[in-house]
Amino acid sequence: MSDLYIAIDPGGTTGLAWLADDGWRWAFGSDQIAGRYEVEEWLAQTLATTDWDVTVIIERWDVRANTHQLTNQDDPRYIIGYVDGICHALPNVTYVEQTPAQAKRFGDDLKLKRMGWYVKGEDHARDAARHLLTYLAKDPGDAGDYVREELTR
Repeated sequence: MSDLYIAIDPGGTTGLAWLADDGWRWAFGSDQIAGRYEVEEWLAQTLATTDWDVTVIIERWDVRANTHQLTNQDDPRYIIGYVDGICHALPNVTYVEQTPAQAKRFGDDLKLKRMGWYVKGEDHARDAARHLLTYLAKDPGDAGDYVREELTR
């Protein structure tokens, strides 16, 4: 169980969503960052400035025969590789992958709105929030309890 959860939707514009225990409540935030180097810098700075236990949830990006016909970008694979490497190099960080379908199947707009995590106009940040919500709904710790309680209100 972690004190900080970070979800990443990698791409040319990368979505980020996080939930942190600030000592008296769970605080949510989200953002979108353009450019893979900027995403890598954000994550490196975030992980370097905390001694908390961190769980990083990232959308798995599978390359198929028609991938470059659908989206001709390499940023997701570079971002995923970087995130995988930095997470496995740090003892207080857990690395988790999810498929896009897992997040979209569970983390619909209604649930995001109920949590107060729906940000209009920020599709990538919302997709990251879907991954965060999907992971936390099954988390056995305090963050999971918080999410499940909020979803049933």
